[in-house]
Amino acid sequence: MVMPTPPWGAYVSASNSCLILGCMPDIDGPTQIVLGDSAEVDPGRPADFVSLLRVPDGEVRVTTVGDEVLLRMPAPPLSLVEVWRSHPKWPETVIIGISPPASRSALPAMLPTEQATRAVPDLPEGVDRLFLHNAVMADRPDVFNPWLSDRTLASGLVVPIAPASKLEVTDAEPAMSNDPVFDAVLPTPNRRVGIFPNDRRVMLRVDTAAKLTRVRAWVELRPEGAIVILALTPSEEP
Repeated sequence: MVMPTPPWGAYVSASNSCLILGCMPDIDGPTQIVLGDSAEVDPGRPADFVSLLRVPDGEVRVTTVGDEVLLRMPAPPLSLVEVWRSHPKWPETVIIGISPPASRSALPAMLPTEQATRAVPDLPEGVDRLFLHNAVMADRPDVFNPWLSDRTLASGLVVPIAPASKLEVTDAEPAMSNDPVFDAVLPTPNRRVGIFPNDRRVMLRVDTAAKLTRVRAWVELRPEGAIVILALTPSEEP
């Protein structure tokens, strides 16, 4: 399935679980989007973005930030989403492959529970903070930059992080032995969180289960480098 020229980027969604593609919104103009089974659309190189997505309604959708459905296809209850971009920032073609995880034992860092959604995108070089905001993305995300608005920054959470190469975002309770470097509650009345690295527009959008979301962050040193783990879970506060 091919969408020739979607307007200003898109995200993948399934019921109450959605993640903005790594290519969005760093798309400078319309882009062709291809959606299909990973075995059929794989261009033969490592994916630029890999994520696990809960699909309780059995359908994955590619949707504009204005909530217009561009493409849809059936998918298993737990789906592996792979994204290939023809260019890291201004792709002419974005390929989205959907498949069941071939081996769960090969995805321990991405699969805390079968009910969890977890994404592990690369972080831009030099990122030392994240901004979390409960808001629907503007129809023109290419011009929406929260770091330019003190009022917008005051309405969300700025999470200081050490420089790291990747960001793990999960809606499951992480099994961490150490205390988080950040722990706060974000009001999420529309149950949606946008995640913004400093000096960059939105990188991920995640649906949340409650109108108050607990945000915790850890920095974990791994053989491949430092990784920021960000857990978004329902808050127990009234």
